[in-house]
Amino acid sequence: MSFIATTDFLGDLKISQNSKETADLQYYIDQTQERVLRNLLGDTEYNLFIADLVSEVPQTQKWIKFLNGFTWENDSEYDNNYTGIKQFLRYFTYFEYVRNLNAKATTVGIQFANAENSLQATQIQANVVTEQRYNKGVQLYQEATKMLLYYEKRTEIYTTITEPTATNYQVALSRNIDFITLSDIVTINGTEYTVSAVDYVGSTFNFVALGGLTFANDGNISWEPFPKLQNEVYKWSVMDGFL
Repeated sequence: MSFIATTDFLGDLKISQNSKETADLQYYIDQTQERVLRNLLGDTEYNLFIADLVSEVPQTQKWIKFLNGFTWENDSEYDNNYTGIKQFLRYFTYFEYVRNLNAKATTVGIQFANAENSLQATQIQANVVTEQRYNKGVQLYQEATKMLLYYEKRTEIYTTITEPTATNYQVALSRNIDFITLSDIVTINGTEYTVSAVDYVGSTFNFVALGGLTFANDGNISWEPFPKLQNEVYKWSVMDGFL
C-alpha cells in the first residue's frame, strides 16, 4: 500500500529510473511512508487511519481530509491551507533515496549547467539539493502538524438540538462536522453522549439518550477527533550540503 507512486517524481523531484532503480525507489516509498506517518500521528492514530482504508481509500471524512488536504479556518477565522500527505511524502522519499546514492547524481537528474554542457553534480552540490527538498518536506509536514493539533480537541457551537423521534436527538453543528465520526464521544453541558449517526451534507449528527431532554440553542459541544495523537516534531536541516 502506497499513497505515492514511482511515477510521481517529476519536476523538482525528478528521478530518472530503470527497472532496478524503480524497484529501489518503491522500497524507499514504502519505508518512508510508514515511518513519517507514524511520527506524524503516533501509532494508535496511524493504525486507525490504516484501518479506515478500503482499497487504499479512506472511508470517513476526517481521514479523507487528512489524506487529500483542505483549507481550514482557525479560531481567529484565518484560512490555513493544508495540502495533504502526498506532497511531504514525496519530498521525504526523494531525500532518503537520493542521499543513499553515490555521487552519480545524474542518475536522479541533478545536473549543473556549464555553457553548452551539463556538469555532473559533486556530492556536496547534490546534498545541497536534497537538503532543500527535505526542508520543503519539513515545511509541509509542519502544516500537517498544525492542522492535527488544531483538530486534536475541538469545542464548537451547535445551533440546535432537537428530538425528532423519542430518545433520538439531532444536533446541528455550526462547522467542522467532517471531524465528527460515528461512535465519537461528545460532551454537551458536562454530559457525554455517543454519536449514533452523522449527516455530513446536512451538518448534523445524532445521539441516543433519555427522552424529553431540553437543550438551549447555540451551546457548546466538545469532542476529540484525534484523541491518541502523538506528534513528533520535524526540524529544518541546516547542514549546507554536509549530510
